[in-house]
Amino acid sequence: KTLEEKTESSITSNLKKLGEWLRKRGSTVALIIFFMFLVLRGCDRLMPRDDTDTSQKRSGMSLYTDNGTGCQYLGISSIFGPNALYPRMGRDGKQICNPVSK
Repeated sequence: KTLEEKTESSITSNLKKLGEWLRKRGSTVALIIFFMFLVLRGCDRLMPRDDTDTSQKRSGMSLYTDNGTGCQYLGISSIFGPNALYPRMGRDGKQICNPVSK
């Protein structure tokens, strides 16, 4: 056999083994993935709501307040924390900052 034929034969053999393994355990793998989806989807309901959310829907953003200045920032969150922070602007076009008690 040529190297190409041996490689193709090896790949075919490995794919057959993978197919057999999935047939035996596929339902278990699918069940685990399904439960992981449910858990991750449910995490959204466990997160506290802030005033960027409505009663019906989450905004997909998190509200952060600088403890030193009292200024607010919006962040698009992921499981690793905010990807970027943006100043939260009021209707007047100015950044929303609350007085800080010292």
